[in-house]
Amino acid sequence: MSGTEVVIMSFPRSGQQMMRMMVESVYRRYGIKFSYCAYYTECGCETTPCRGGGIFQKQHDLGLGRLSANPLLKRKSEAPGEPIDQRYKYLVMYRNDLITQLEAYFRFDMRKERGERWKKPFDYNDNEWLCGQLVEFIEKNKKYYLDFVKKWVNNGCSNCLTMEYGDVVSNPVDNMMRVLQFLKPEVDFDREAVSTVLGDRISL
Repeated sequence: MSGTEVVIMSFPRSGQQMMRMMVESVYRRYGIKFSYCAYYTECGCETTPCRGGGIFQKQHDLGLGRLSANPLLKRKSEAPGEPIDQRYKYLVMYRNDLITQLEAYFRFDMRKERGERWKKPFDYNDNEWLCGQLVEFIEKNKKYYLDFVKKWVNNGCSNCLTMEYGDVVSNPVDNMMRVLQFLKPEVDFDREAVSTVLGDRISL
């Protein structure tokens, strides 16, 4: 297959870049070609397969968030939900707790919209306005999260490998071995070598 082979389908703020760095590190160690399409930003192709030939492609299926006023969904051309296409393998990333996932997404959105002063950790204690903003954000985006889990996590598709963010952080090598066996079953990856390559790639 030429061009896009793997879609990293993640709910926003559930480890997309962490997974990209992990896979890229191991691929380069084994001499396997790696390229990555950011879909929404650097490449900006906004289509699958990537017009630039990216082997891996970032996706959030933001079209599922249309009815939830998804703050990242700026482009009217995006279809309301990406199809699960048998031509590709999907690495699905998410956090299995709705509140934890949407709070992480909320922090990202606040920092993105409001700049540098929002980069410090959020302190919700005695901050009625910030708590109100979080509650409103969760209300607007809970349907997006629930639809994402229903479609991508609970689908039983043989071409989807689902990984929970917290488990990847806690057990990076185990999960990386699962990923590698899913993506490249023909390659004999050495667990010790993979562990060494990952090194300090795991970041919260």
